[in-house]
Amino acid sequence: GDGGNGGAIIFSADENLNTLIDVAMSPHIRAEDGKSGGENNKTGADGTSTVITIPAGTQVFYNDQIVADMSEANCKWVAARGGKGGKGNTFFKSSKNQAPQSAQAGIPGDTREYKLVLKSIADVGLVGFPNVGKSTLLRATSRAHAKVADYPFTTLSPNLGVVSIGDTGRFVMADVPGLIEGASSGKGLGIEFLKHLERTKVLVLIADLYTNADGHKQDFEDQEIDDKKILELFEKQFKIMHGELINFSEELASKLRLIAFSKIDLPINAQAFKLTGDSYNGIKVLGFSSHQQIGLEEIKDNIFKEINNLKASEQQKA
Repeated sequence: GDGGNGGAIIFSADENLNTLIDVAMSPHIRAEDGKSGGENNKTGADGTSTVITIPAGTQVFYNDQIVADMSEANCKWVAARGGKGGKGNTFFKSSKNQAPQSAQAGIPGDTREYKLVLKSIADVGLVGFPNVGKSTLLRATSRAHAKVADYPFTTLSPNLGVVSIGDTGRFVMADVPGLIEGASSGKGLGIEFLKHLERTKVLVLIADLYTNADGHKQDFEDQEIDDKKILELFEKQFKIMHGELINFSEELASKLRLIAFSKIDLPINAQAFKLTGDSYNGIKVLGFSSHQQIGLEEIKDNIFKEINNLKASEQQKA
């Protein structure tokens, strides 16, 4: 009998995954060979396909060209097709040749080498230095279980959470690794961090004057901090973060829609929030404290409003 066809390699997008670590640890993937044909004209069984689960939002590149964009959960894409089974000697049987000795070899399956790039799918991205309270905000406003600790770079891969607004409204918010000076040129988690923000609709810049650009605590106990100094500290944070966004992509920088002071239960952040007023450089300013449950509903409502405004604008253009 004829040989069975080889199995395929299939990529399947899963919204519950947020890293490519499993693929990175086992980069060589094979599907099962087709089985050989058997006696009495029995066709061999087809090989089992191998399904590789990857995070939704993964882009697949072949020879530096994007060939698949796994942007939707549960979508599937055949990365390599299995080979075609060969023909057994029965295939060549005829009235003149009742017992052929000829057979035809099978055709090998595809061999491919891909590069996978993950870009998180989220409506909102939280931008800020390490340790400013992004993960805490995500946990406080959604059911996400982002890791929270009092040291820089707690977040090493994106965390996604679904934020609910009323009975029917919701959006997906991403807490991505902390932004540091030089990220746009590859420093720290650099480019990998910024790529995760490209698909978001809205960016929220989280400011915390008690945190330095490297994510460590700022000690003000022995310093005299007046209003001018407080504004200077905030402006420095804003300039660094906004500058990194622009250096990476002006389109990415245009997504910055809100500024939010975290930890406004602390005096200097509370004063900075007061001094900036309702907006800074044309960007709306908010304040919140995840620990004290202050301003969280206002943050959610304003983000949801910005998302809806953008959707309405896109529909008008269409």
